Amino acid sequence: MSAAYGLPATLGKLSPRNAWVYGRVMLDHLSNLAQIAETAERDLAAWRPDLDARRLTNAAVSLATELFIAGGDPVQPRFAEFIRPDRKLAGDNPGTWYHTACLNPEATYVISGNLSAALYVGVQVYATAYGWNLPSGNLGGAALTTDAAGNFTVILGGDNPGGGVNWLPLGENDRTVIVRHYYRDRYTPCPPITISWTGGSTDTFDGALAIERAGTFIDQVVRATMEITDLMESEAMNAYPGDNAEVKVPHYGGALYPTRDISYTGCFVQVANDERLVLRGPQTKALYSSYVFYDPYFTSLEDPAARLTDEDVKARFGDGPFTISIAATDPNDGSLWLSTTGMRNGIVAIRHLFGEDEVQPSTSVEPLA
Repeated sequence: MSAAYGLPATLGKLSPRNAWVYGRVMLDHLSNLAQIAETAERDLAAWRPDLDARRLTNAAVSLATELFIAGGDPVQPRFAEFIRPDRKLAGDNPGTWYHTACLNPEATYVISGNLSAALYVGVQVYATAYGWNLPSGNLGGAALTTDAAGNFTVILGGDNPGGGVNWLPLGENDRTVIVRHYYRDRYTPCPPITISWTGGSTDTFDGALAIERAGTFIDQVVRATMEITDLMESEAMNAYPGDNAEVKVPHYGGALYPTRDISYTGCFVQVANDERLVLRGPQTKALYSSYVFYDPYFTSLEDPAARLTDEDVKARFGDGPFTISIAATDPNDGSLWLSTTGMRNGIVAIRHLFGEDEVQPSTSVEPLA
């Protein structure tokens, strides 16, 4: 079979008539995929005319094509870079490499990589259920064993080999794996990482199903982006919801991939040019923390002033409480500045890797001057 084109190896043995029918079916699926992308871009543009709808749509299409179509053969798996400088979506964290691959839960695989200078490397398997990607098997941080040079292998599926080998089982609904490398510097290169099929199911690659999964993913990216931003704008405008706030679960979760090792909190930000949103609170003990301002598409910005890490916070405040000002310009008042890059609204998200005893910061809208 050809993983590059999603065509079975037996295509050349089909009769001319059957080969034509197969090709016609595939063209119909591709036409439907194009229609999904066009509808997504149109709906995004109508939702937020001030943003570049094609940018997010292209990011979703390129990832869906690379992950589910070009790399969707579970017998010839390969990693896709979930996030790149030219492809951002779903609340990407600056400084993190995300390598994603499709799985068949009845097969076995081996992942090979290296820690390099990463603060953290985590392998998270996801089950697909009820339209969501649910974290299942996980190996990360100190639980991931390596050799003296930082090399690691992780076996997915099959029986536990024992002997301290990195191994994660695969359940019947497990369909995806993501390997995360966390760095403080977003420009640190990630060492090569590979995934190989080692046995089990030899089901042939279903090109039509792969295109269908790609279309679903594109639609989910767009719907989840609009829904999550709208929810945060209505329920968490310039403030974190209270402890007794109603929990509202988004309907679209097919493009979100949370991991067990990381906690995520945030709120919607809307300030005028002469205002700032001020976050105040105690620092959370964590291996790594990030404070990032995102555009309403929940994608990070290239301006380095739109992101902070725990190192920035400690350099300014030691181990004491922090004050962060989210604004268009630096207030120069002793607080740490998190730039909106001139955007009037967006999302601020805080991540803690292995965080302990987290306390949400207080928020207040204050004059910038």
